[in-house]
Amino acid sequence: MYKLVTRNETKPLDSYKVQDEEGETFIAEALFEGDGPSGRQATSLIESIRGVIDEERPSLNHGRYLRYLDLTTIEGKYFLVRDQVELEPISNYLGRKDPALHKTTDWICTMLEIFGAAGEVGLQWNKIYPQSIWIDEEEKLYIIDPDVTKFISSYRSSMGLSLPPGELEAPEGEQGDATKKGLYSIGVLFYYLLTGTPPFKGDSKDEVITKKETFPPAKPHLLKGRITTPLSSYTMGLMAKKPDKRPPGFSKALGKLKEIKALESSSPQRSPARNRLRAFRLKLFYLLRGTRLFFRDYRRIAIYLTILVGGLIALSLLLSPQPTITQSTSPRAVVEYFYQSLDTADPVLMEEAASADKLGQLQRLILNLHVIKKANKYRQLHTINPERLLRDRVEASSLEERGDEKSQESSPLEETITGENGFLSIVNLKLTQLRTSPKPLFKTTYRFISNIPRLKVKLQMEDWLTLTKVKGKWKITHFNGDIVSKDLFRVNPRKD
Repeated sequence: MYKLVTRNETKPLDSYKVQDEEGETFIAEALFEGDGPSGRQATSLIESIRGVIDEERPSLNHGRYLRYLDLTTIEGKYFLVRDQVELEPISNYLGRKDPALHKTTDWICTMLEIFGAAGEVGLQWNKIYPQSIWIDEEEKLYIIDPDVTKFISSYRSSMGLSLPPGELEAPEGEQGDATKKGLYSIGVLFYYLLTGTPPFKGDSKDEVITKKETFPPAKPHLLKGRITTPLSSYTMGLMAKKPDKRPPGFSKALGKLKEIKALESSSPQRSPARNRLRAFRLKLFYLLRGTRLFFRDYRRIAIYLTILVGGLIALSLLLSPQPTITQSTSPRAVVEYFYQSLDTADPVLMEEAASADKLGQLQRLILNLHVIKKANKYRQLHTINPERLLRDRVEASSLEERGDEKSQESSPLEETITGENGFLSIVNLKLTQLRTSPKPLFKTTYRFISNIPRLKVKLQMEDWLTLTKVKGKWKITHFNGDIVSKDLFRVNPRKD
């Protein structure tokens, strides 16, 4: 039996300070937010919780971990009893305050420490429950008894951080290693705390699972300017779709995060130009994802378009068997042809001018724009409008998820200069040859302009291109400068 001392004002759960027969003070918090279940369901739930509390579980000694010690009744309602530490649910904290980046990182370090310690003593936790996360008066994170919380999380819904159903579960489902699934779950929570939005949105668990299996989320640093690229990559690594791509264990994940944290204080603030670049890359990410959605949802149309464009390309090759670049084409001309392929969205010319394995997302973007350009001609004879569909999918995708709206707004274009393809333009191109042999080296400066709908941007670029003779023809085999370091075309998270 417990004696009531004072009533606490912690919401959404009723709670009391209570004393046992020996005069020791504890916190008793309501088992449910409201009345909770009734009948057989309530009886079964209470028995399960009592069984966990009374069970001889391994002892987990960590200063930020609390275990429920008892289940009692107060005024006809069930209450869980724990040690006296003044805490509030993390949902309450986030409802009134946006945590600083270093604070969020500290919290994840604490989670990794506790989960790692739990695994060492034989407690296998494969998921983090937001209802088990509490914050003290010094803004330090505590985890309270996930073994009990898993039974009552659905009855404490307002403490669930508004995450979609199934969001915190690893894509491998019930199968697989608990440590790997725990890392994934913590990664999703880290993503949410960093960006303010879940990596995947859906109205049902099945919809969320489908998105996890189909598309990667936007990288955190594209959504929030304060997030550094190393921290963004770390979070994506925790959420890798394949378990073997995640860290090998909690201790390794913790060590890596501490290394990144040590570098955070010395990281420079993002300049306005970097913020504009980040906004452009985020929009481009959703454009490419919108393309994939189009080809998935309009498969039959996509097949027709693919056959049509493939046939047009093949026909153009048959009708023009002589390549643009020959053995007599100078290195300078090859460089000019490369930038011309960008300006005209010509994938064939691009492949002639540069090694395909060096192009990556750049080649994919040009191919996508080439398909849309051909589709625009095709739509004149048919009612379907692929560009409109693509644009609609982009606009309907997570443009509301981006957060940090002010830093994502690009400066208005001083002028609109449209290239031959209507999407990209390379203007004011200047070439300087820095080396003539054995591998010619060129420095190029130019203005990169995008007129892709909802993706308008204007950037001053500078590249260094190295050429090598391949089968008797000069070809660009190495890129350096803004086209690589600014990562304009590598916007998709890596495939896991």
